[in-house]
Amino acid sequence: MDSCFFPLKIDTSVVMKDISVVKKGTETIEFNQSITVERKTACGAFIGINSYSDNLKKTLVRVMPLDSWASAFLLLPEVENSPELHISSVSMTANVVDSNGDPVPTLSDTASWASDYPMAWKNKDGDDTSSLKFPLMALFSKHKNKIEAIRKEYQFKVDVVIEQKLANLNTIKTSYLTPLFDGDLPLAAPVDLVDNIIFDASLLNFDSSTGLKKLKILINRSRSSEKSDKLEFTLPQKASEERSVVFIVEAERDGVVAEKLIPTVTFTPSKGAKKDIAWDQNSKNLREVDPSLYFLLFNSDWEK
Repeated sequence: MDSCFFPLKIDTSVVMKDISVVKKGTETIEFNQSITVERKTACGAFIGINSYSDNLKKTLVRVMPLDSWASAFLLLPEVENSPELHISSVSMTANVVDSNGDPVPTLSDTASWASDYPMAWKNKDGDDTSSLKFPLMALFSKHKNKIEAIRKEYQFKVDVVIEQKLANLNTIKTSYLTPLFDGDLPLAAPVDLVDNIIFDASLLNFDSSTGLKKLKILINRSRSSEKSDKLEFTLPQKASEERSVVFIVEAERDGVVAEKLIPTVTFTPSKGAKKDIAWDQNSKNLREVDPSLYFLLFNSDWEK
């Protein structure tokens, strides 16, 4: 250690135990109690069982009888939450109806969506849900599991109510039938059940001195057998940059008389004219003016 730069000194203490004082012997520990805990799991991939014995394969492969699947799930769609549509709420109610259109007792479910809580649909109890649920065991038992007879006799009737918050509340009610089935089926999205009437005023000159003061759009919608209903909107809106409006109405479909859409559009100039100026297409059915229901307004429509 003399050659080291820093001298190093180590003290070591060692204690030895006499072998004569070490205890010797044996001890037996018994485990005579046990419990079996069941576990359930699921797999989302394919599992190969070909390498196992035939006896084991017979226990693993099971053919489910029809009545084990006697349930139907109508999957609720996503609701288009675009600010331009101003959709405030949607409700969907489905009933199982027979060949006469009469509902089957207890086979009904409903759900609602609101813009205040756009993340999920709510069931009738106020809980989040993703589907309308139908236990069909009673129908299967009644018809002895004959699925074709059941599909021939019954179907789903889906009632949809959509509310659009504009100057007044615009309520669209529509319904449709879909075949009865066991399993799950996505429901049509609300935007697929309506037509959009679009008035685009982006090219109009809203100016307090030389342009327009306001644009008022009023649409009377009606069928021959129903009382007319009015849709109304005024541009520009206070504290808003909106320069267009979308009115939603029930979509045209086979077997249903389409609503007549009669507009009354008026332009109010800031100065000059003593009265409002009417749009040339007023009092005409918008579906006949342009089936696309898109109307781009120009300054020439009021500068006369």
